[in-house]
Amino acid sequence: MKLHRCLIPRTTIVCTVVLLVACATQVENNDWQQLPALKVDSGEISAVNAAAELPLEDLLELDEEMEAFLDRYVRKSRGQRTRLLLLHQALRSLGIVGVEYDPAANGTAREAFHERRANCLSYANLFVALARAVGLRAGYQVVETKPEWDKRGTRLAVAIHVNAVVDLKNQERFEVDIDPLSRARIMGTRRISDREAEALHYNNIGMELFLEGDTPDAYRHLARALQIEPRLHMLWANIGAIYRSAGQHVAAEHSYQTALAYDSRSRTAMNNLAVLYQTQGYERRAQDMLDQIKRHRESNPYYHFQLAEAAEFDGDYELAIDHLKEAIDRKDSDAEFYYLLGRALHKAERIEESIESLELGMKKAGLFTQRERIRHYLQEVMGEAAM
Repeated sequence: MKLHRCLIPRTTIVCTVVLLVACATQVENNDWQQLPALKVDSGEISAVNAAAELPLEDLLELDEEMEAFLDRYVRKSRGQRTRLLLLHQALRSLGIVGVEYDPAANGTAREAFHERRANCLSYANLFVALARAVGLRAGYQVVETKPEWDKRGTRLAVAIHVNAVVDLKNQERFEVDIDPLSRARIMGTRRISDREAEALHYNNIGMELFLEGDTPDAYRHLARALQIEPRLHMLWANIGAIYRSAGQHVAAEHSYQTALAYDSRSRTAMNNLAVLYQTQGYERRAQDMLDQIKRHRESNPYYHFQLAEAAEFDGDYELAIDHLKEAIDRKDSDAEFYYLLGRALHKAERIEESIESLELGMKKAGLFTQRERIRHYLQEVMGEAAM
């Protein structure tokens, strides 16, 4: 687990994997209550009853042992920054708590503390709960990652990673993460509310149960997630997958369309709709959806970046250059695009263009390590040019 420091400008006042023509339908926050009942062997389960069957959980509740831990290791310091560092060190120390990363460890703050296992979200629950208990401003953050396609460009993997963020009074911000992502994979971050984090908690458990074949309990958890935060498009896409597995195709289509009503670019919903239409034999509808997916895919700069990486690996540097120029046309702020373009141009023996691209990449690099990597490669290219 790591703790990253960020400086906040004075003017400045967010791990789960989601299963994979936007409808103009208006949606209401209580629309989840109108979902058709899930048909199971024992009968039917309504969404409202399903959500009510789950016991309420307080993700951030502390117990006496956790309070004693804070008294012993953290509260003795008055300074905010020191309390933050002490908390971070105590949780990672094997001699004190030693929480270890486990992608399947969905849980509350108390469960993560006592079981010494957590995934990205349950560790965020633990850290947010403990940080707030010692007077720190802590919250949740979603880390948005670059999408990845398979070699055919048809299947898409979209990961959602959550960590904790602590804002100090001196305008410093720290990100706390049990399993930090490579900076090259990160597109951006956004803060999320406690409600959204709680909905993601139930979503995680629900989809794990679904993959294990426990459809009724998976449905209960997704219904609870929608009850908490019905505006999250991924929840609608995931409950749609549950309906589809139960053979309730009309309910599945409604759920996917609702997901698209909340987010017209929801790739998860589009992919699932295409599969649903193919299953039903609606080839024209399926093709229309596949065409829409293709348009969204080809408009995505990271799709062209991934194709460029593959082309460079195959030694087709001119094709890599073409894809990188497409990527930059769609997003000219990512330093990685310029770095890979500079590298491909260098391998294509277009030295002056390579130097120009690498210099642009250095200017756009937001991280010191990223800038240094580009600078080292630029020095290598300039050294060859001077020979």
